[in-house]
Amino acid sequence: MNIRGDNTRGRAPGRRPAGLPALLLAVLLIGVGCLVPVTGCAQQAFLENLPPMLPANYYKCIESTTLQVQGSYFDPYGHRWVAEMTYNDQPFVFKDIEVFPSMIESRGPDYLWVDRIRCKAVNPDDVAKLKVGQIIDVVGIMRGISKDPDLQLNLEMTECYFLPAGAVALPLPGGAAFVPGY
Repeated sequence: MNIRGDNTRGRAPGRRPAGLPALLLAVLLIGVGCLVPVTGCAQQAFLENLPPMLPANYYKCIESTTLQVQGSYFDPYGHRWVAEMTYNDQPFVFKDIEVFPSMIESRGPDYLWVDRIRCKAVNPDDVAKLKVGQIIDVVGIMRGISKDPDLQLNLEMTECYFLPAGAVALPLPGGAAFVPGY
């Protein structure tokens, strides 16, 4: 009891005392207010490093090297038709490709040369972001020998993604295997 004869202890009459639920609510609001800016920045950095979502058929891609694929299309026995029948319009992945200065110098606005294979990007900004010395995995659809008369000794891949090496587990176990035709 206080001097006035009520039990308000300095509160306005009719107000309840602040209890544990009100204190917890205040601490929760202060904590959320402090963490939101920090997690917002961390989420932005996380999203920038997140590899893109690939089309479902890319997970069943054929893993090979650029030299093996070129050897199949340009074999000395003239079995190009076998390679075209087997590999055209199939998803391929070339793993652990190092980006060399010559690749950067010869890249176009929407493509990158990987050995003698011109890889046309789904997102042209991905080509611009590549840096010398970076190790990447290239996944895309093999289109076979270029239709461009000036590039008939080269292969063409379209719908390519340039991923940080090992960022996406490609191909999934049980997928197609590359069998050289030469």
